[in-house]
Amino acid sequence: MVVLCFAACSQEDQLEGTGQGIRISLVAEPTVNVVGSRAVETPNALDPSAYPQFNLLITRVSNSEVEYTGPGAEFIETSQGTFDILATKGENLLIDANPYYTGTTRVTVGNGAVTASINCTLGNAIVSVVYPDAEVMDNVFSAYKLVVAVGEQSTELTRDNSKTYVQAGQNITYTFVATKKSDNTEISQPLSHADLPTTLNAADHCILTLKLGSALNMEISKADVKTESITEMLPMEWLPSPKLSSSTFDEATNTITVYETQGAESDASIDLKLASGLQELKFALNFADASLQEYNQEYTLSTMDFDTRDKLVKLGITLPQEGEATTSTSTPKITISKALMDKMLASDEETGAKNVISITEVMANNRLLEGTPVNYTVSVKKPEFTVAVPEEGIWSKEFTVGDCSVSEGKGNLETIAQDLTYQYSADGGNTWQPLSNGLTQVFNDCPTQKDYKVRALYRGELASLPTDITLEIPTQLPNSDMESWYAKRLGKITFSGEYYDFLPYNEGESDIWWATNNERARDYSVSRVKITSSACVSYSENIKHGGNRSALIYTSGHGGGYASTSLIMYPEGAFAGSLFIGKYDWSEKTETITPGHSFSVRPTQMKFWYKYAPKDSDVFQAYIELKNGDEVIATGTFEPSVISSETGWEEATVKVNYVNQPKAATSIFVRFLSTNKTSFSSDDFNKNKSITFPVMGDWNAHIGSMLYIDDISLVYDK
Repeated sequence: MVVLCFAACSQEDQLEGTGQGIRISLVAEPTVNVVGSRAVETPNALDPSAYPQFNLLITRVSNSEVEYTGPGAEFIETSQGTFDILATKGENLLIDANPYYTGTTRVTVGNGAVTASINCTLGNAIVSVVYPDAEVMDNVFSAYKLVVAVGEQSTELTRDNSKTYVQAGQNITYTFVATKKSDNTEISQPLSHADLPTTLNAADHCILTLKLGSALNMEISKADVKTESITEMLPMEWLPSPKLSSSTFDEATNTITVYETQGAESDASIDLKLASGLQELKFALNFADASLQEYNQEYTLSTMDFDTRDKLVKLGITLPQEGEATTSTSTPKITISKALMDKMLASDEETGAKNVISITEVMANNRLLEGTPVNYTVSVKKPEFTVAVPEEGIWSKEFTVGDCSVSEGKGNLETIAQDLTYQYSADGGNTWQPLSNGLTQVFNDCPTQKDYKVRALYRGELASLPTDITLEIPTQLPNSDMESWYAKRLGKITFSGEYYDFLPYNEGESDIWWATNNERARDYSVSRVKITSSACVSYSENIKHGGNRSALIYTSGHGGGYASTSLIMYPEGAFAGSLFIGKYDWSEKTETITPGHSFSVRPTQMKFWYKYAPKDSDVFQAYIELKNGDEVIATGTFEPSVISSETGWEEATVKVNYVNQPKAATSIFVRFLSTNKTSFSSDDFNKNKSITFPVMGDWNAHIGSMLYIDDISLVYDK
């Protein structure tokens, strides 16, 4: 079937500015392309100059009145109503040298413009003759022809005039007429063939191939009938100009975006929509990718040699052939392979590296592509990846990067991870420098600046999105110099004087860090006397390492709810004096310790100064512990070697041992014990020993080992 379409969008469309009537667009038969799994017909609009060659007859359906008759146009003004439209070109004669087209449709015109789609078929058939033995026949006949007759009309087909149009459905006869050279006599020979139809349908093309048989008889050697394409019969200037389209490039920008390492989803193609065979194609390559710039030049299809085409094919660009046209099953196209796009390199610009194919000329049916040049761009963007710096990898003077992650569909993690280097910036991303040790940046000292940006470089050029980090801020424990104490009056004792509690913080402080187990030392069961009112933890203004005070912690042989007196002590009620970070409660002879205080920094050591007066071979203990929530992430313990007599001031170092890949700290616990013992005998104490307390003066108590602590410091070497 040969089809013309007077077509447009839909009958419901309203065309602004054209008034009331019928909008008509003359279109060549649609080209069928497959997009995904969907067949799409792409009409080829004819040039409007062809419209007046057609005649339109528009009649009202209700009363058969003629609304319009005359040449075709893009818009026909009508009144409202339902109309039949007849479109014709030429006359439907028995025999004619020209084609005849006809088609009908029905439309309803409301308030505005509607579009009519008229499928016009070739209304007549075609007969043509082929003389393959022309030289032999020229030697035998002085003149020869095929007479094609339909009814009472006929026409003569010769080598120079070998085609005619006939009315469809009519009986056709074929007679060979010639004049012999030998005797100048005329012969007339009716022809027939088993495959020769007596009638033809519209758009049929009957091609007769004649040959000279024996005794100078003419025979039909072959009779073929095929359906002609409409483009073979239309004037070249009526056919549409070449057009470009693509189902892979973005329709609005003619751009396809590819992320380096991720690659393209599939090949990309630029389709050439042509009404006839491709006559010329010119294009230029302008690759931003330095590795492809040797191909940057202009190309002309008609003069392209085999080596150049082969070079482009090996690169990944395939081109259409000269003479190739759009059909219902194929489309001439320029294809950019997935493999080529996959190896294109990005730049570090956000816009991506633009690799441009510029179509400068497409010619078919003697018409040029309009609006040239048309640029199609493969924009290769850098992968979108981020390097993590986990919280546990950030310390006070160093940090270590962790895993890399890639935005979905915007890079290949496995490929990227094979070629990464790392940088940091101290000025908000203006300048970058490499990490000092591969994955880790180590500063010589704890830097004053705490905020940095970190990024990764893929293949030394493409930067990840930056990650902000903040170093841990080295922090010392409050009252680490043991200068802040509050002597809190508690009441009077039985015989004389007043007794106090000694609290390791200033009066009125709300954020309390340090605590003692003095409540246990003061718990009695019979009478409140000096022995049962002595604090096992206090401060000393006479014995100190630096400043004005130090902490004094002694092993208590009194308290715990026992009936201690100056002469009586109960070893089962003895305990180590304790100064620690946390909270303490003593109730009904049971102590409750809530260890720790919120803390977000991770030291590597704890140092302090001590002076120790052991009872016999006693040993004191210092302990530090850091947690993340309920999880212990680090501990450290210091117990001196056996000390035989009272020491001077000594410095102790407690190494803080972390678990593998420790999380960030959320709390810290520090505790000093006057002894590491947990059970006691009378020999562990000096009974009724004289001791001088701040504010309270000279008292006597059951005292074991005595520990002075001063100038505690946390060390940050990581």
